[in-house]
Amino acid sequence: MTPYPINNPVPINPIMKSLIVLLLLSLISAVAQPVDIGSRRELFTGDHLVQKLEGEIVLRLHHPRPREIAIEHDALWEGTGSGYHSIFKDGDIYRITSVQLRAVWDYVSCSS
Repeated sequence: MTPYPINNPVPINPIMKSLIVLLLLSLISAVAQPVDIGSRRELFTGDHLVQKLEGEIVLRLHHPRPREIAIEHDALWEGTGSGYHSIFKDGDIYRITSVQLRAVWDYVSCSS
């Protein structure tokens, strides 16, 4: 059995109602503000930065094209594979880190 009748909602404190209304209004006003991207390039993979599309404008993600090898992992300490790379800016220098994988294969011979 529920503590409140079905046709009566749970009572909410008036202060809590005011806080909920303020929170919802702040969310609506935050969404309405344009995002200043300046002159930097942006990858538009969704509608987060696009308010509306008019005319023949469409969002299109082009297919990758094979090119030359950008990063080669051929040193012994790099292991047998790479999980992913992270590129970050450290002052004026761009640095790259990667997760290296090392597979160890044990071959066991069984005979009866």
